[in-house]
Formats: sequence, C-alpha cells, structure tokens
Amino acid sequence: MGELKYIMLYVDNREAFEVLSDEDCGKLIKAMFRYALDRVEPSLSELGNGRFVWGLLRGQLERSINSYKTKCYNLSENGKKGGRPKKQKLSAKSKSFEEESEEESEEESEEKSENREQGAPSDQRSLSAADDDYISTLINAARDAGFKYDGNGRGGERGFFIKLMSDGHSGTDVMDAVYRTVAHNPENQVGYLQMVLYHSNL
Repeated sequence: MGELKYIMLYVDNREAFEVLSDEDCGKLIKAMFRYALDRVEPSLSELGNGRFVWGLLRGQLERSINSYKTKCYNLSENGKKGGRPKKQKLSAKSKSFEEESEEESEEESEEKSENREQGAPSDQRSLSAADDDYISTLINAARDAGFKYDGNGRGGERGFFIKLMSDGHSGTDVMDAVYRTVAHNPENQVGYLQMVLYHSNL
C-alpha cells in the first residue's frame, strides 16, 4: 500500500478545537500525524486537554485509513486484471461525451435521465465488464473518501467519472484529486476536482 497522503480534519470538529488552547491544538495535530503515518498511539497525558477530543479524532482517522487501504486494494486488484482498457477511438459519426443533440425534445431528454438514474447503460460509450467494474470501484472509493457529486452534466456521477478516465487521467490521479477536493471542502466539488486535475497536468 502506498503511503497515506492526507488525513481528514472535518469542519464539524471546529467547536471541539475552539475550546482548546493553541498549545493543546498543536499537540493534538502532531498526535494525529504520528497516528496516521506511524500508528503511534499518544499517551493521554501528553495531549493536555486534547485528550478529551482524541477518541473522536482517532475514530475518524481509522475510517480514513481503512478507506484508503480499501481504495488501494481495489485499484491494485483491478490493475492485476489489466487495469483500465486503452481508450477506444470513436468514429466520426459518434457523439462526443458531452454533446447533446439540439433536436432532442424535452420529453426524450427526461426519459433518458430517468433511465440513467435507474442504472440503464449510457448510450455514449460502451464499457467492457472490467472497465465498468473499475469505474464502480473508483466511484465507491471517492464516496468513501467523502466526495459528493454535485454536478448536473449528462450521465450524472457515473458519466462524470467515465469522462475523467476517457480524458486520460489514471485512477490514482483521480483519487488524489478527490482527496484534495474533500480536504478543501469547496461548495462546488465537481468543479474543484476538475481544476485540481487540470493543474496537475500542466
């Protein structure tokens, strides 16, 4: 497993930190890093008043660590199966991923949207079983990390991740961007994630 790159510090914890002195906050943050990276459990006496918050933070750290291990395992298993298949070239007659026909009526558009929500396959790109599994694993890992799809593009959440992969981003790059997005917690998570991926390719 690769080294853990992030630890989550949720904004919900702010009130717990506000009542602590800056010194105790610093001790708590250092203890979080030691626990996440080296699995060193701090003694309660060294945390000062931070000892009252440690149990809550340790539980959150455990969930983050387990989620990261699961993601690494799933991506590794999919890699053993050959990873994501090479990009398929679309014919000139094929629609690009984000194109919508101007002639499509509102009724047809709503019907397609309902089909997608019910799990009907998208007509925009045919996926092999391995590719489909990989996308599902990626989506689940992103959700486990706290990513919330807030876009409104065609294809919904699944279409969004398919688009990222078809643009040539690796699963590792996508998950790295997911962790950065969740850590930053912007109002528009989809837009922020796309910006992170864009800047990582410059």
